[in-house]
Amino acid sequence: ARDPDLAARFLRAANAIIGGNRREIGSLRRAITQLGTGTSRKLLLALSIRPIFADAQMEQMWGHSLQMAAHLGAWAGPKGLVSDEEALLLGLVHDVGSVALQGLPEDKTWTFRRLCDGGWAPQCAELLLLGSDHGDLGASLLASWGLSTHLTDAVEAHHRPADSDSLLASALYASGYWLEQDEDLP
Repeated sequence: ARDPDLAARFLRAANAIIGGNRREIGSLRRAITQLGTGTSRKLLLALSIRPIFADAQMEQMWGHSLQMAAHLGAWAGPKGLVSDEEALLLGLVHDVGSVALQGLPEDKTWTFRRLCDGGWAPQCAELLLLGSDHGDLGASLLASWGLSTHLTDAVEAHHRPADSDSLLASALYASGYWLEQDEDLP
């Protein structure tokens, strides 16, 4: 309620989710009551993270992140690997390191695109140009935000789960593979 922009986006989203012939929701308290605490928490988390992917170039990545969150929650949650909220958070932020790559100098961006267009896996191009990949960058960023080690470890190793003891890294990798994202080779 202290952040007018976030509050307005929450109300818009709650009204869109509820939809139908119901009276429009005008207060955060009513929106939370109508949606339920669990759904409200997930919606607030997604709305809080969404601005990170606000750039038009990031729109596809945001869609991928939403897919990953849904898929991870649907199969890893029931197996007890991750809670619903952790699945949502991990799915939404697993590629946050790629956002940092958008700020590369023009010459590195050009080289990165040429390598990828030439058949290089993006992670290999990142390693060549930067000495680390977007998983490493994302894990560092998330650690600076105070996320727990088991979550940052999963983000760090989500493209190379064999190098990690993190079951969540393996779950992220499997979700990406099953969603047929062309990020990894099996």
